[in-house]
Amino acid sequence: MRYLNEQQRGPRLVRVTGRDDLGEVVDEGKNIGSVKNLYCVGVHFPATGEVIYYESSRVDTVPPQ
Repeated sequence: MRYLNEQQRGPRLVRVTGRDDLGEVVDEGKNIGSVKNLYCVGVHFPATGEVIYYESSRVDTVPPQ
């Protein structure tokens, strides 16, 4: 969501546990599973072209510099 007079924000950069490269969030969340629902975040890694869903607890936002 963007408010009036607020600048357009870029993609949210994140670091994922177990990976060295940074990713960009392309899907802020999906519930996956029917017995035990997992809340997952879709992350695109530009260096490899992959889009992977990770459990949200493994995804950490990188602070803007």
